[in-house]
Amino acid sequence: MRSSLPGICLLATSLLPLSAAEPTGDQILREMSAKLTSARTFSFKATREIDTALLPGLALSGKVRISALVQRPLKFAAKAESKSDSRQFIADGRTLTMFDSKKNFYATVPMRKTIDGLVAELDEKYGFTPPLADFAMSDPYEEFRRQAQTVVFLGRGKTGGGCMGFGGVACDRIALKGKVADAELWIGVKDRLPHK
Repeated sequence: MRSSLPGICLLATSLLPLSAAEPTGDQILREMSAKLTSARTFSFKATREIDTALLPGLALSGKVRISALVQRPLKFAAKAESKSDSRQFIADGRTLTMFDSKKNFYATVPMRKTIDGLVAELDEKYGFTPPLADFAMSDPYEEFRRQAQTVVFLGRGKTGGGCMGFGGVACDRIALKGKVADAELWIGVKDRLPHK
């Protein structure tokens, strides 16, 4: 009986289903980026939240609602709204226009660039990047990895659902740790799109 017990245990464990290996943060980021890269035209809405205590002396709103429309490789339109600001950015491959409706001014500059080239030039010349531009780049993975020193899988979570928490989207959560700031992305398990 004693000699057959280890054999039964081995047989029992061999009949258990194999659990899938836990995904890595980098693998999830690659899959999300591939999904975004494959879309020529897409739109998204987001809320960007920044702890204003981390940015002393800067007049930035803590919470900004953003909507964007991207048509690769040349065009995008984005609107960023907060309590104190409402700005629109429009690039058509020839010019870039910024309009601030609360302050009632606009500026247009020639920018014959792709979205990637435009983002790089804005950063270089003006120290400014359009809101959530990383998602509109031709290779989001490359851009995220350029800024993130580490990408770590945090586990699964579910975005807020409807009534009593039902609904929502199952997401893989990843943490990106950078030199200047850290971020957390919630990426849909099924659709591989960013949800939070």
